[in-house]
Amino acid sequence: MHLHFIDYVGILGAFFILLGFYRINIGKWRNTSIWYELDNLVGAALMICYALSKQAYVSIVVNCVWVLVAFVGISSYAERHVLHHRQKKATKSKPAYIKTR
Repeated sequence: MHLHFIDYVGILGAFFILLGFYRINIGKWRNTSIWYELDNLVGAALMICYALSKQAYVSIVVNCVWVLVAFVGISSYAERHVLHHRQKKATKSKPAYIKTR
């Protein structure tokens, strides 16, 4: 059996998706981790490239949805990150005699 470049792309994509799943299950990452979302995004994008080359349309649809879900997760992470830094900055700028909740 001779593997072509696109086969390695598919294997790498599957590896990224499974790595994220594995790290969630062993407690290394949380499902809100940016790394988990990036693994899913990269893995699904690579799997789309592979599926396109094989004309595997069902797999293309599933992985497109996977990419969209990863984008939603990344945007949610970004919103939480910005909000956290705004709250942190607002707390630092208040005088010490004003108590915050």
